[in-house]
Amino acid sequence: MDRIQEIGNLLTPQEQEDFIQGLHRNQAKHPGKIIQLFQHIVQHQLTDRTLLLAHLYPEKENVDAYLATRKRLLNELTIFLSQLQRKKYGSKFQETETNFSAANYLFAHHANKLAWEYLREAERLASQMEALPLLNAIYSYQIEKSDTEFAPPILEIVKKKEKCLQLNQAHDKAYLGLQLLRKKIQEALQDGKALALEKELREVWEKLQMSENILEHPRILLQYIAMIRNFYLLRKDFQQLLPFIKKYYQLLTDQGFESNQLDVKIQLHYYTAHALYRAHHFEASLQVLASMKSCMEEQSGRYSGQYYTTYNLLLANNLNFTGQAQKAIQLLQEVQHLSASKSGKKNYYNSLLTLSLLYLQQEQIHSAVLVFRSIHHSDEWLRGQLGKEWLIKKTLLDIILQCELGNTEIALTRIKNSRKKFKEFFLQEFYQRIEIFLRLVEAYCKNPIIATQKEFSDSMELAFTFVETEKEDLQAITYYAWLKAKVKKEKYYSCLLKILKA
Repeated sequence: MDRIQEIGNLLTPQEQEDFIQGLHRNQAKHPGKIIQLFQHIVQHQLTDRTLLLAHLYPEKENVDAYLATRKRLLNELTIFLSQLQRKKYGSKFQETETNFSAANYLFAHHANKLAWEYLREAERLASQMEALPLLNAIYSYQIEKSDTEFAPPILEIVKKKEKCLQLNQAHDKAYLGLQLLRKKIQEALQDGKALALEKELREVWEKLQMSENILEHPRILLQYIAMIRNFYLLRKDFQQLLPFIKKYYQLLTDQGFESNQLDVKIQLHYYTAHALYRAHHFEASLQVLASMKSCMEEQSGRYSGQYYTTYNLLLANNLNFTGQAQKAIQLLQEVQHLSASKSGKKNYYNSLLTLSLLYLQQEQIHSAVLVFRSIHHSDEWLRGQLGKEWLIKKTLLDIILQCELGNTEIALTRIKNSRKKFKEFFLQEFYQRIEIFLRLVEAYCKNPIIATQKEFSDSMELAFTFVETEKEDLQAITYYAWLKAKVKKEKYYSCLLKILKA
C-alpha cells in the first residue's frame, strides 16, 4: 500500500479535514499541489503514479515536482501525526518535562528554593503517571542536587529512588509475562486449540515470581485482564469470561485504588459491565455501569470525556435489551453527533451501526437507512480499522435493509459478494451459522411468502437451535430474531425480547 494512503487511512474523516485545513492556513508554505495529492491518494484512493501525474500536471508530466510534492506531503503528515499523539497522550509528559527543565535552569542560576518547587512538581506528575524511567531520572537529579539549600534529606530521596527501581523491575517482569502469555494465546488461536487460561496465567506469574504481589500493580494486572478478555471474546466464550472478570473486579475493588489509578478503576468497571451484558445479565450490568459513571465523575470528571462514548454505547445496548428502546435510541443519537476524533473510530462507527440496527428493530426503516449510509468509508478501510467481524455485521445489516426496502436484486448481490469476501471466515466453527443465515435470508428475499411455510420455519429452528439462550451470542440472537419475526409475523423488537426471555 502507498505510504501516504496507509497513513491517511488511519485518520478519521474529521482528522483528514483538520489536516487539509492546516495546509490551507499555510498556503504560502504549502501550495495546492500538496492538498490535491493528499485528496487524490487518501480521499479518492488513487495510487497509480501515471494517473496522479496526469491529474497534478495535466499540461506537462513533471516527475521531479511530483516526487518533491510527495516528500513534502509525507513530512507534513509526520508532523500532523506527532501533533495528534501529543494532543492525545503527551500533555502530562510535556508538563513534567517542562517542570524538570525549568528546575535545571533555576539551579544553574542558583534559585534553589524555586528550583526545588519545580522539581517536586515534576516528581509529583511523573509519579501520578507511573512514568518510571522519567521518575528515576528525576530522583537521580535530586540526589545530584541534594547538597543545595532547601533540599530534602538525601536518605529520603534514596529511599524513594530504590522503591522506584523495584517498581520498574516489577514492571519489566510483568511485561515479559505479558509477552509469554500473548505467545501462548496466539498459538492457541492459530491452531484452534483449547487453552486453560487461568492455569497458564498462574504458571507465568509463578515462573516470574509475581504471584504474591500482582495485585499491588493494578495497571499491569489490567493489561493481563484485557488480553485474556480479548481471547474469550474472540472465542465467544462469555461464560468463561464473566467469572474471570468478576474475580479480579472483586479483588481489586476490595483492595481499593490509588488516586492515580482512577482510569484503571473505570476501565475495570467497563470490562465487568460488558462481561455481564454479553452473558445476558442486563440489570447487573446496568448496576455496574451506574458505579462506573460515579467513577467518571470523580476528580472533577477528569476521565468523563474519554469514556463518554464507551459508557453510553454499553448503556444503550443494555437499555435496548431491557425493553427501553427509545431511551437507547436517544442516547445513541447524542453519541452520533460527536465526531470520530472525539469518540474514537471504533466507538463512533459502532454507534452508527447500533443506532441503525435499533431503528430497524423499531420498524423505522428510513431512519435506519439514513444512519447506515452515514458510514462513508470503503469496506477495505472499515475492515482495516474495525476488523473483519465488524465488517460482517455491517454487511448483514446492509442485506437486511435491502430486503426491507424491497431491493431484492441488490440484497442477492450483497449475499453473493459476502460469500466470496468472507469464504475463509465462514469455515471457522464460530461463524458457520452466518452462512446458514445467509442461505435462509436468500430464500426469503427471492420469495417472502416462503416465511409462512412450515418447511422454512423448521429449517430455521433447526439451524438456530440455541443450547441455552443465556449462553448464546447476543449478536447472533439479534440477527436471528429478524428472520424469526418474519416467520411468526411479529414485530422485530417484540420477537427479540421474547427470545431473550425464553
